[in-house]
Amino acid sequence: MTNNVMAINVQPNEICSACLSANLGAVIDLPNFPQIAIFADTPDDSACPPVDQAMMICEDCGHLQLRDNLDPAFLYDERFTHRTSNSASASKSNLYFADFIKGVAGDRRFERVIEVGCNDTFLLRNLLEICDTASGIDPVWRGKESEFGSELEPAVRERVRVVGDFVEGVDYESAIGGKPDLVVSSFVFEHLREPRRVFEKLLEVCADDALFVIQVPGTDMLLDNCRFDQFSHQHYQQFTLDSFIRMIEGAGGEYVAHDVLYSVWGAIMVAFRKGAGKKRCGLDLRCATRDLVEDRKNRFDQQIQACQAAVKAAGARKVYGLGAAQNFPSLAYFMGDVVASLEYIIDDDPGRQNKYYPGFPVQTAAADTDADYGKAAILITAPDYGRVLIGRAHQLGAEQCILPVNII
Repeated sequence: MTNNVMAINVQPNEICSACLSANLGAVIDLPNFPQIAIFADTPDDSACPPVDQAMMICEDCGHLQLRDNLDPAFLYDERFTHRTSNSASASKSNLYFADFIKGVAGDRRFERVIEVGCNDTFLLRNLLEICDTASGIDPVWRGKESEFGSELEPAVRERVRVVGDFVEGVDYESAIGGKPDLVVSSFVFEHLREPRRVFEKLLEVCADDALFVIQVPGTDMLLDNCRFDQFSHQHYQQFTLDSFIRMIEGAGGEYVAHDVLYSVWGAIMVAFRKGAGKKRCGLDLRCATRDLVEDRKNRFDQQIQACQAAVKAAGARKVYGLGAAQNFPSLAYFMGDVVASLEYIIDDDPGRQNKYYPGFPVQTAAADTDADYGKAAILITAPDYGRVLIGRAHQLGAEQCILPVNII
């Protein structure tokens, strides 16, 4: 590492993003928390340093959110690698989500659909059968709108467009030619500093009969599976189904339907429309509490301690990581010094080989055909894909397979 460490603009969030209460308290402290989703040529972290962080809980409604919001211009610059079409889990969830949207829509056809945070428009292109035009809003396209669509079929390109901006800065009528009547978003609102304010604006500027269908990672499953390695600076918000619907209703929305995709981060998808607001949906939902979060964090810590002990017990045997996940730095943060003992992290994706995570000395690599993995231990370093990676470890002939968490 170098001494010329980049200064990152950080803004504290002092009110609850779900209910707007100021009654927030720290529930998990995260000093020197690392950056994720960056694959670099060296382990130098001066351009993307760790930042002190904490997870806060609203003592009134139970919503969980980060204490400090890192500058989105830093979090989502050209180093941020996530693209929906290149991610098996993101593609799976968005196809499921598209079917949910179509099911809620029924026989209705929409004139103008917008997607908040369109990424590479994977979701939008799977909704063209129920709409006339589809517009994606995403800052990754800022200054590059003219480059969009060159690889698409002409008939698709004529109906899909992108707007390179953050959702908060868009004049929708001028950008897409009229009021949207279908608003969709997948894995975006957890990244927003003021999601409730965004909902309030969308409810105001969209057509009176607009349908809104939003998907976010589900913190209910994170808590029940004790998966605190899924934390990141990118996820300003940690929505449970209760806090997400509470926020929608507070903004003036009326609940229509919901579903949960348990196999992909317990994804929550909620459909709603304009309504009276501040009216409970009538569902029997669990409100997160400080006691619940602390209990689940203690269980997580116990699993990590057992994993650390297993890696150390390997003794003279070599230990390899398996799976170069975007979120690995968060897992490594909780794992501590044992990560440095890994020979390297095996990954079959050429785009993730021979790289480093900033701040971590372990390189990623392809499996070595000359290595004798049969005399080694393999640590699953991408537990979100653990079920697949256990099979891969078996193919490699690993003598021992170590899981950092119990539920995958």
